[in-house]
Amino acid sequence: MTTETLPPAAATPAATAGGRRSAAGLLLAPAVAAMSALIVLPIVAVLALSFFHFDPLSQRLQWVGVDNWRAVISGGPLRGALLRTIGYAAVVVPAQVVIGLLLAVLIDSVGRHGAFWRVVLFLPSACTLAAMAVVWRWLFYPNDGVFDLTVGRTVGAYDWLNSTGLSLAAVAVVGCWFGIGSSMIVFLAGLTTVSSTTLDAARMDKASALQRFWHVTLPALRPAGTFATVIAIGDALRVFDQVRVMTQGGPLDSSTTLSYLQYTIGVENLDIGSGAVVSVLLLVLTLVAIATQLRLGRDHASAVAR
Repeated sequence: MTTETLPPAAATPAATAGGRRSAAGLLLAPAVAAMSALIVLPIVAVLALSFFHFDPLSQRLQWVGVDNWRAVISGGPLRGALLRTIGYAAVVVPAQVVIGLLLAVLIDSVGRHGAFWRVVLFLPSACTLAAMAVVWRWLFYPNDGVFDLTVGRTVGAYDWLNSTGLSLAAVAVVGCWFGIGSSMIVFLAGLTTVSSTTLDAARMDKASALQRFWHVTLPALRPAGTFATVIAIGDALRVFDQVRVMTQGGPLDSSTTLSYLQYTIGVENLDIGSGAVVSVLLLVLTLVAIATQLRLGRDHASAVAR
């Protein structure tokens, strides 16, 4: 008597979906663990430190509640540093994004010589900002620096780094110079997604170069523009290196930003708790600004889709 082997039962859709979720969770576990160790836990630690007074010399940790928050928020330096940080970002971010976009379009139109200019214009972003800030400090040197010999003689703006009205502008010049290359690379990547068929159709319809850019190229670059803007916002709000090297926050705190205020309070004054408060406020400001930009990008994309 022979027995007939039955085929195995087919897996149900629910079982298949459950297996896929388990596999996905297993693959994501190392990344989640790394993010928790390198991002989430430090944020929680800084938030916790903001409620303590920590003496790094004696290693004593004392609970003070919201005293650190009250002292920082009611103090004078915070408001000025916040306004200067926002003002710096309001100048640097649009300049980086707009100039980076224009350079990307120009390089893309050059053709085979574009690789050379791509490398040359991206070099500033590949350099160490602190080291380059030393060079820029020499360029802004009073009387004998390049800026005083050129811009100063033209518009009468001298001794930028020692002027309360121009020190932050000098820092912004360096920030723009440093970040333009990164924005340019993002837009160059975005230009590869522009439909050549749509461009050819626009040419056949006798659309000018400006019309093709405005109605075809620019809409296709909106995702790249959102990404470039988010990166520029994060870098601008955390500006520190050039402030530390070029102005040390002066003169008279005229170039002190939130990051430099955090350094002054937490490192120079050894007030770890109050420095942690400034760090948390800077993180909240950065997250709000980036979330707003992402929301605006999604809303515009939804409006275009409709």
